[in-house]
Amino acid sequence: MVARIYFSFYQNTLSILESKDLISGIPLFKSFEDFELYLTDRELGGVLWRDFKTGDQNLSRKLCLAMGALFDFMPEGESLPYRPPTDFYNFDRERGEVIFFGGSFNPWHEGHMECVSQCPEKNLVVIPDYNPWKEGESRRDLPYEQFLSLCEKLKGRDVSIYPGFLGVKESNPTINWLPLVKVEKKSLLIGADNFEKFEKWKDYQLLLRELTKIYIVPRAIGLDNLRPVEKRLKEINPALEVAFLSSHDFEGVSSSEIRKR
Repeated sequence: MVARIYFSFYQNTLSILESKDLISGIPLFKSFEDFELYLTDRELGGVLWRDFKTGDQNLSRKLCLAMGALFDFMPEGESLPYRPPTDFYNFDRERGEVIFFGGSFNPWHEGHMECVSQCPEKNLVVIPDYNPWKEGESRRDLPYEQFLSLCEKLKGRDVSIYPGFLGVKESNPTINWLPLVKVEKKSLLIGADNFEKFEKWKDYQLLLRELTKIYIVPRAIGLDNLRPVEKRLKEINPALEVAFLSSHDFEGVSSSEIRKR
């Protein structure tokens, strides 16, 4: 399915995009079989995935969905013979665990990077998505371009970046998809502000039973405010591990405030 979405993209839009100088240096394929042969010995799409700048919201969303399907451990993921590019996929299935770091990241800033830097485990998956709770937050017009920008900002980091939720129009409460992830141990990396209001998350009690650990990055909120939350959450899942990470210089940085400037 993923390869066919790519091939359809080529067939339907390549000549238009080239005529507008939106992409260049992309091989032309006469048949889907030629395209599959090209992919067999390469990372999926090779450098091609970086060159798509469609200028079209619908195509941009479809590309996010197609790239998201490369994450075989995610609910909509597929098992494919193609190697996902390490620019956005660094997941090791043999570890049997995954840590998710979700957010709107609109824009990505130093506080987000600090969260990535402090994560003590491998298999961190960054999940950009729409956050309806945030003031001024809305779907970006070209989500695939947001994905490309995030890949560039995290270049050289040993993380994965999942674009699948950027391809859908609805928000994705964690409880809707995390239980379906095909990995045994599932954990979250979140800011202290999100941990403080964890009990407002959709079906948070069910979600807690799915989690192994919660890693909490400081956000200018005292531990005195967080310990009672930790106690209540552990009453629901006594096996849950909660780890408070180190203070840092960017605790007050906010995407919402940056957007107001």
